Amino acid sequence: MKFSLIFLILSIPFLLSSSGFAKSYLFNPLNQPNAQDWRVFRNATPTEQQAIYKSFEAQGFHFENWHWAWRVGFLQTCHLDGALSCLTLISKGLNDEAVVVRAEAATRLAQVASPSDSQALALLTKAYQNKNNWRAGQPLFIQFRILDAIRKFDDPTVSVILKRFANDHPVIANYLKSR
Repeated sequence: MKFSLIFLILSIPFLLSSSGFAKSYLFNPLNQPNAQDWRVFRNATPTEQQAIYKSFEAQGFHFENWHWAWRVGFLQTCHLDGALSCLTLISKGLNDEAVVVRAEAATRLAQVASPSDSQALALLTKAYQNKNNWRAGQPLFIQFRILDAIRKFDDPTVSVILKRFANDHPVIANYLKSR
């Protein structure tokens, strides 16, 4: 691991400078970001952020192993560039161990997908059925994010899906009635 981290530190400046990202600042995606990390990341262009993502993945620092805050940060920005990796990140995010990452992925999917995208609707439907989105028989906040995301689709099956989910729990039924 130590050799990999050293190689990562030595290779990222080259990868990023060749992509136009001339900053000589690095962060470790396994650690919680600090204010300077966020500033550098948020000021990077989508191309630079893509280069950062690809370089970490190439070095074996896979998205699902990053600190949850970095996973959320990359999900929050991935919709800006329309890159194909955004759908990959969202798919990974919907199955993440951290509920906050799953919730962010559901929100982003509704923002980047076409309202007629049946594949995106299927991903959200599957994400809703994740048993980790419930605690002590009660829905976690992610379920409401997923329901809101599903409602943004024009697919004729949306009403059937929502009716089925309303039968899962009275809290879900009340939430859907109030919308």
